[in-house]
Amino acid sequence: MAMITCSSIRAQEQVDVTFGRKIGEKVDSGLSAIAYGPERRPFRKADFKPTTPYPYLTKYQLRVTPVTHLVFEIYAHGDFPSESAIAEFVKILEAKYGRLTFPPFEEDWPLQIATLMIDERELTVMIGNKKTVFVTYQDLSVYLRDQKKRKVTGPASAGKGR
Repeated sequence: MAMITCSSIRAQEQVDVTFGRKIGEKVDSGLSAIAYGPERRPFRKADFKPTTPYPYLTKYQLRVTPVTHLVFEIYAHGDFPSESAIAEFVKILEAKYGRLTFPPFEEDWPLQIATLMIDERELTVMIGNKKTVFVTYQDLSVYLRDQKKRKVTGPASAGKGR
C-alpha cells in the first residue's frame, strides 16, 4: 500500500484546495447544461485537470454560476489506498488551513464531514467508507450575486447560452 507523505504531495506551503483555479474566475467553455444541487440551486459544471494533480484525487470539477459563469465552488475527489494515506492528506491540509474536526466513524453512517471557514469561504472535507475523500471549497456569495443578476434579467435569460 502506498502512503502519502508531505514530500509526495508537495511542500505544505504549496498545498492549495483551489487546485490552481480561482473562486470568481469566469468560465465560458466546457460547461454542462444547468443542473440542480441538493438545495435545488441551479448551477453549471466544468471538469478540469490541474497542472499538478494530487495523488489519489482523480476527479476535479468547477461549479459555475448559471448566469455569469463565475466559479463559486471547486471540487475534487478520489479513492485513497489506506486510512493512513487519508490521515496524512488531512494533516497537510490542517497545517495550512487549520484544524479539521471529524466526528467518530460510525458503521451505520459511513461518512465523516469536517468544515472550516477560510476568509468567508468554506472548506469541506468528507471521508466516505474510510476510503473516498471529497474536498469542496466554495464561496456562496459569488453564487448569491449571480442569482441577484438572474432576478434582474429574468429567469428566461439564465437558461440561454451554453
